[in-house]
Amino acid sequence: MRASHFISINNIMFKIKKSKGDALRKFIDNECQNVESIGGHVIGISLVNKTRNICLVLLPKNASTSLSTSALTSTSDDWLPFNFLKEDPDLRYVVVLRDPVDRFISALNMFLTSGKNIYDSLPIIFRREIATEDCHFCPQSNFISKLPLDRVDFFFHNKNVLEEIEQHYDIKFNEDAKHENASKKLVTAIDEELIKTLYAKDYELINSVKFINI
Repeated sequence: MRASHFISINNIMFKIKKSKGDALRKFIDNECQNVESIGGHVIGISLVNKTRNICLVLLPKNASTSLSTSALTSTSDDWLPFNFLKEDPDLRYVVVLRDPVDRFISALNMFLTSGKNIYDSLPIIFRREIATEDCHFCPQSNFISKLPLDRVDFFFHNKNVLEEIEQHYDIKFNEDAKHENASKKLVTAIDEELIKTLYAKDYELINSVKFINI
């Protein structure tokens, strides 16, 4: 799995100090060669702080760019690339889940305003089922199916979620590196009932877990 397959890698790398950026690229090249991926996103990709025993799980369109850039450039805490498939019994896993309707709209706006080839990324909906080769439209539940859920701390996505993670664990991210979504809101609404059908497993997960910040 080449580094270019890592979600939002170009957006992340230019904000990360060279030493940490090189470490992330080396990690992806060396550790993710034969690891399963979903829509180009390597399953298991995360950041770990072994001092605090915290693992930040990176999910596409769930504040992953902000988590990556602000953690890897932090001068207060030391974060390193990690593969959460290599289970560590001492770790708490931090997972940000997002309302599928909000996430779908955000992904659409990202592609519509990025100048990228959207035709290869847009999901295909057939008989009320979704098929996609792009991680930004893949169900969130698919990425964390192998996590030990009894050791996962769930946070619900909102504009202050990074601050809420910082407060809960008494950690400090790099404020200047937090990513702000600059995409224009070309799409503001969508058939919510259809999305709820297509992402039924995500809603089942969201309704079954307890969120730290709600």
